Amino acid sequence: MALLILIFTSCHRVKPEAPPESTLDTLIEPPVSVLYVPVQYRVSGFEKLINDKVQGTFVDKWLALNEGGDSLQLRVSKVRPITLKRKDRTLFIVIPIRVSGKVRAKFAGVKIKNESYRKPFKTNK
Repeated sequence: MALLILIFTSCHRVKPEAPPESTLDTLIEPPVSVLYVPVQYRVSGFEKLINDKVQGTFVDKWLALNEGGDSLQLRVSKVRPITLKRKDRTLFIVIPIRVSGKVRAKFAGVKIKNESYRKPFKTNK
């Protein structure tokens, strides 16, 4: 009993002080790690997989250009098979596509339309 009385009489509230403010950044950034995973895959098999997945026209969408009603129809099509070539540790990908579109716009209250697709540009290699 004397022990309880001693404990209750010797206890009092403590008001600890806050530590001083610090403006230092306390975030510790870990060092960047690099993990190399050797992958062996035949380029011809990967090329066939890509060409099976990407066929014909893969984007055909009307896009609103502004709130005034102007819009653009964007069409992206694959024209020839995609080719992959590997040289040393670099993979080169050739994606032959055709990008075409139509425009509908208003200018001074008059609707302007480009309803015909243009032939693709020829490029020199």
